[in-house]
Amino acid sequence: MLSIGMLVVFAGLYYLEYYQALFWLIALSAANGALGAIYSYLNPAWYHAKRAEAGGGFSLMGVPKSLYLTKAVLVIAAVVADWHVGQLAGYF
Repeated sequence: MLSIGMLVVFAGLYYLEYYQALFWLIALSAANGALGAIYSYLNPAWYHAKRAEAGGGFSLMGVPKSLYLTKAVLVIAAVVADWHVGQLAGYF
């Protein structure tokens, strides 16, 4: 969902006061994270294939519950940050 590169871009846009672009990038990032968690719940085979591509190995436990908790926390943090940026951009 969020990588260090994306965080650097977000910080740069915030510093340069490009709030409209930052708002939409954070919104898309939050949606991407939420949809990834939903899809991994609906299709665990997809999650295992993506995990194997990334070199994470195979888990006999299925999709870990911590994935959903982590995604939920990150999506909530992104929504709060997006609300703040949306206010700065004049959307709210």
